[in-house]
Amino acid sequence: MTGRFALRLRQGYNSRPGSRLTWAACPLLVGPMMCANCDGSCGRAGGTKARLGDLTRMLTYHEHHGARVMAREEYAGLTEEERDWHDADLEAARDACHSHLDFAKLLPQVDKFLA
Repeated sequence: MTGRFALRLRQGYNSRPGSRLTWAACPLLVGPMMCANCDGSCGRAGGTKARLGDLTRMLTYHEHHGARVMAREEYAGLTEEERDWHDADLEAARDACHSHLDFAKLLPQVDKFLA
């Protein structure tokens, strides 16, 4: 896993004051709501510039790993275009996703918890 999320988690960033996440304690490479092999093919297939893989990853951090502040901050750092999944073909995105994530189920939760 690469990028800002991995770096912040390696540094022990957590939403709870006085607590620290450890890399070994967070099995973030797989999960029910994210695709560990995301290459963006879901967004391309769905006809959107929204970062579907990143959105579901942020939801996983928020809901399953307790990194809620970090997930909200990272979401806020995306452009409107990168967040706007509403016109995407979510069935095509699911078919193209290596993990076959149910974007129609997950993305409304992104809006609920992170927007």
